[in-house]
Amino acid sequence: MMDRPFRVWKFVFSWCVVFALLLVVSGGCATLPPEAVARIRQADVAYRRGAYSDVERLTTDVIVSHPKIADSAEAYYLRGLSRLKAGRRAKARSDFSGGMWIVKRSAIRDRLGVQLGFMDHDDGAYGRAASFLGPVANDPYDDLDGGELMYRYAVALQRSGAFGAARDAYRQVVKEYPRHRRTTDARVKLTWNKPYYTIQCGAFAERSRAEEHAGRVRQTGIEVSVERRKGKTRAPFAVYCGRFSDYPAAEHGLANVRKHQPDAFIVP
Repeated sequence: MMDRPFRVWKFVFSWCVVFALLLVVSGGCATLPPEAVARIRQADVAYRRGAYSDVERLTTDVIVSHPKIADSAEAYYLRGLSRLKAGRRAKARSDFSGGMWIVKRSAIRDRLGVQLGFMDHDDGAYGRAASFLGPVANDPYDDLDGGELMYRYAVALQRSGAFGAARDAYRQVVKEYPRHRRTTDARVKLTWNKPYYTIQCGAFAERSRAEEHAGRVRQTGIEVSVERRKGKTRAPFAVYCGRFSDYPAAEHGLANVRKHQPDAFIVP
């Protein structure tokens, strides 16, 4: 039940910047003077060209010149994407947060929230990540990868201890995005229907061998159980260690279990 690595920023950059030029062209920056609108347009083009230093220069000029105008949030967003692409993660977060302080248009607010939600997810702030991702995941814009967004929202819910809501979100991935690359992961997550995390420290074809292993682990003072896993597998009898209300607690437990079982991992 281990996750495949999240390919976070590769996926984000493939779609996030698309909206910026559309908003500017449609007159979304009407409260900014024409020269500032022109700089945001230029920054959008520069970003898609990979000219991140130009994006930094153009958007910084807008932000410094018009720090309190709500539509400067678009400049914060573009600069944040550019800094993120350049590996300046802390600066990118600062930009996304700065944009949130002044933004009024929901289209930009939502996308700023998605970026902050992804960053919080990666930093282990799962409850906050879920609060950012939820509103957009349930009604994604056409230019967003809805399957990825909903899956990451589900993981954030589950890892913050909201197991029931997470299952609903995983079901939504399976139902609404049946061919998405995350759908298989969502189906695997749905095989676990318990409201807690645990740690798997062994799996065996025969219950007797699983019980023997559980006995050895139990001698170290760790709470152990043997359960038959759902689905087709050559090793259906799993040895589980402990029950944890959320992912951070499970991570703490994993460190202890790995002192005795180096290949143990968190489930689901």
